[in-house]
Amino acid sequence: VESLSFAQARYVWGRVLQRLGRPDAAREQWLGLIAELAPAGEPPTDPARLTLLALARAGLGELPQAAALAGAVRASAYRHPLYLELEQRLADGMGPSAGVVAA
Repeated sequence: VESLSFAQARYVWGRVLQRLGRPDAAREQWLGLIAELAPAGEPPTDPARLTLLALARAGLGELPQAAALAGAVRASAYRHPLYLELEQRLADGMGPSAGVVAA
């Protein structure tokens, strides 16, 4: 649970950095999150971790990969609190520049 909380905080911190106009720092957070959640390149089977992995991929602009992960979550009965944000980002085609505020 602790690592999941850290992973969620890392995703949210990346969103904050993105909105502050620091896309490189946000990207660094999301890449780190992906490395943590899928160290061997294989996605986790846990829907909570899949949701965070998909959100990180969406933040990086990797929408097809994010959509594939979201499909796996959608097929499960579980919904992470950030799942709705994932679906909204995918529906809106929101990539890495979405929500960025000029500094």
